[in-house]
Amino acid sequence: MKLTEKEARILACVEMRADLPVARVAKETGYPQHTIRYHLANLEDRGIIRRAPFVNIVPAGYSCYGIYFSCRTQAKEVGVFLQQLQRIREVVWLAEMGGDFQYGFALCVKDVYEIRVFLKRLSMRFPNKFFDKSIDCQFAAIQL
Repeated sequence: MKLTEKEARILACVEMRADLPVARVAKETGYPQHTIRYHLANLEDRGIIRRAPFVNIVPAGYSCYGIYFSCRTQAKEVGVFLQQLQRIREVVWLAEMGGDFQYGFALCVKDVYEIRVFLKRLSMRFPNKFFDKSIDCQFAAIQL
């Protein structure tokens, strides 16, 4: 889907600050408040954005680890693998990526050791799926 220049500018303004008041978005973009409301509603109707709750997991003792990987298997086998990943409770998001890795997902755990156990179980169930992988940690989530 193609975005207009106004839509792109509004999205860039609210991308990491979804709770930003319309008046502040209007001030930062230079567009009137009614224009901001119209375009945000239109983007939501088109399925480009959606309202969703955000929970900061850090105070509850959890950390989110991003795991990025590429696969060496055929598309059908990868599809089954990705469907299984989606069903795992600790996987909080899964995405097809661009760049160095084909896919990425986030794992929400209390202890970093759980990642090793998770990856070992996954590799035993789906041998030779990971061609290359990288792991990173999100240490905190903050409201700007």
